[in-house]
Amino acid sequence: MRRVKILASVFLMTLMLINLISVPAMADRSDNNHVKNAELKNGSTIKGKVNLTNDKVDYYKLNGQQGSNPRFKLTGSDHVVVYVYDDSKLKGTLKKRKTYKSFKIKGTCVLKVVAKSKSKDKDKKNKKKDTIGGGTYRISIKSGGK
Repeated sequence: MRRVKILASVFLMTLMLINLISVPAMADRSDNNHVKNAELKNGSTIKGKVNLTNDKVDYYKLNGQQGSNPRFKLTGSDHVVVYVYDDSKLKGTLKKRKTYKSFKIKGTCVLKVVAKSKSKDKDKKNKKKDTIGGGTYRISIKSGGK
């Protein structure tokens, strides 16, 4: 009987270990890391977080609420940049700012949010650098035209 309990315990521990190994340790928080998996957004605000380790990019496909002359404003981290696409054509970039920036969009508007690294000198003699990047972001959308 004791042998059966030990074997059962070993079996259960093996199953738990297999389950832990099959799940990546630094699993990505979202599945919108490729334009094919762009998250469809309907509202006037998009909030998120990107970083340099396991979630470097987020894609959002707008559902037409932006109109043909939308204005965007990015707030949050200084280490985030947004690329604005009209279908697959890059229309421009959006960096952290206090005012809105306008774009002309004729097709489907896709936003690509990227964690941008910024290095600061840590020790000038040894030229070691401390790299930081990404952070939380908020994209505000104002419709313009139809």
